[in-house]
Amino acid sequence: MTEDVVRKLIEAFKLDVTVEEACLYADISKDTFYRKLNEDEGFSDEIGRARQYATMATRLSIIKALPSDPHLALKYLERKRREEFGLQQKAGVATRGTETL
Repeated sequence: MTEDVVRKLIEAFKLDVTVEEACLYADISKDTFYRKLNEDEGFSDEIGRARQYATMATRLSIIKALPSDPHLALKYLERKRREEFGLQQKAGVATRGTETL
């Protein structure tokens, strides 16, 4: 596996693509990818970091936008702290936490 192939795989995984898409982009087979992944711990770690990139970049974008977007802030809390801020159905009445809406 050449440096160019590894570079292409990392570039693709940073875009949150599937293994199939990354291998197609790097012009290698899935078997070649998985063999390298299982044999080379450094490569495995590098691919793991690349696969987390899009999620981390998205989280950073959301967190930076929270102070200026109260609707986004509430949506974030509804998902992150469901028990306190999530919408719940109790006997046909929508509630948020312990507050009836």
